[in-house]
Amino acid sequence: MKIPDETLKNICKLGQGNECCRYLACGADGLECLKNTSARRLLDERVESGAMNAMGDNCLGDGAVAQLDAKIWPWKPGDKGFLCMPMQKNIPNPRHSDWKLVECPNCGNGCWESDQRRELLKNNLELKAMCTECALVAGIKGRGD
Repeated sequence: MKIPDETLKNICKLGQGNECCRYLACGADGLECLKNTSARRLLDERVESGAMNAMGDNCLGDGAVAQLDAKIWPWKPGDKGFLCMPMQKNIPNPRHSDWKLVECPNCGNGCWESDQRRELLKNNLELKAMCTECALVAGIKGRGD
């Protein structure tokens, strides 16, 4: 799907240096978004290794920008929803010795799993664990009540 010029300028930040979206690619009909494709992981790895100039990650994909209308609160027994795991890109060197690096089951990004998370999931089958970004997007899409 071709991305409208206004979106390319204001959201994808085309031509705006390292703020430009890393997921933009030339397609048959113009610039296209690769964020929600199998190319995402490769592009993320290239950014992390310093092999790309465009480093932006500015939307949910195809220029969609979420308006956060979500309620976030500490988990209580009986709650359903998403358990947010801290992301490695945000916390490269955790201070907690029980944190183990795992892949987000939703997107494959590196995130940290704690003893507390393991215990909560073992005893609460209604919870779904994923990285913070995926949990926020899933909550916005209304898949978590």
